[in-house]
Amino acid sequence: MIKRSRFLTWLTCFSLVASLCSGILITDRVQAQAPYSHDGNNQFSRDDDDAHDNNGDAKGDHRGHGRSQRRAFTGEKVSAELKKLARDSGHRRVKVILQTSDSGDDDTEIESHLKDKGGRVTGQMKRLGALAIELPARAAEALAEHRQVAFVSLDQEVQALGGHIAQTTGADAVRQQTTTTTTTTTTTTSTSTSTTTVSSTTSYTLDGKGVGIAVLDSGIDPSHISFTDSTGSFSRVVASRDFTG
Repeated sequence: MIKRSRFLTWLTCFSLVASLCSGILITDRVQAQAPYSHDGNNQFSRDDDDAHDNNGDAKGDHRGHGRSQRRAFTGEKVSAELKKLARDSGHRRVKVILQTSDSGDDDTEIESHLKDKGGRVTGQMKRLGALAIELPARAAEALAEHRQVAFVSLDQEVQALGGHIAQTTGADAVRQQTTTTTTTTTTTTSTSTSTTTVSSTTSYTLDGKGVGIAVLDSGIDPSHISFTDSTGSFSRVVASRDFTG
C-alpha cells in the first residue's frame, strides 16, 4: 500500500512538472508572435515601428512621382569622370548625358532646374529617356539632386579601337576605296584638233546611307518602336523570313 502511494505521488509530481513546462512553452510562443496583431479583417499587421516605416514608404511613393523607377538605381548619380572634372576644372563647361528616372515625365521641370544651374539642353533622346545638356562641371552634382535625375555622365566621343577585326572583315579596305572620274575635252580649230583628259580621284563617302541590317531572332515585333520611323507610324522592316516552317 505504501509502495503504491509513493508511485502515485511521483506520478502526480511528474504530471505537475510537465503541465508547468507546457504552459511556459505556450506563453513564450504567444510572446514571440506579439509583434503581429489581428485587425479583425483576416489581416495581420506588425508593431508600431514597422507600421510607421510602411506608412512612411507609402507616403514617400505618393510624394515622389516615379520613385519606384529611382529605387531601381542604387549608387552614385554622377559618374566618376565627371566628378573629377568638377574638382579639377569646375568652371569649365562640359557636354553631359542626363538619364531621367522616368521617360514618361515632363522635361519642363528639369529643364527649369537645369537653367538655374547655368546649363541648357542641346538635344533630346525621348525613346531613351535622356537629355544631352551643356553646363558648368561644378553644377553636375547639384543637378543630380533633382528627383527626375537618375544618372549624369560625360558625353564622350566614341572612338573605334580598330585592330585585327577591321582587317579581317575588310572594313579597312572599304574605307580606303576611291573612285576615279575621267573627263575628256576635245577642242577643234580650223587647223588642228586637241584632246584634253582630266582625271580626279575621290574617296568614298561612308555615311551609312543605304545600309541594311539583318537580325536573326526567335521572334521580332516589326511594329515595335525600335523599328519604326521618327513619326512612329511606319515600320522600317523591309523584309522578313520565317524559317521555323
